Amino acid sequence: YGHIPIAGSGDADSSTTVTLFDFFYFQECLDNGGTGVDSGPGCVWADGDGDGDVDFHDFGMFQRVFTGSE
Repeated sequence: YGHIPIAGSGDADSSTTVTLFDFFYFQECLDNGGTGVDSGPGCVWADGDGDGDVDFHDFGMFQRVFTGSE
């Protein structure tokens, strides 16, 4: 990709839009995470509330930025 995703942005590929591509990777982070489970450096962009995990609170934030343009 060439760009490091911004923490909590929901934008996995740093394309400036949150699309189905990003949802695919968000879902992987959510599947391997959960409340209180360290999201790790590969999913920091999906941690919308910055609490160190990827859970349904983050999914709500992801939904608000999702554009559906892809």
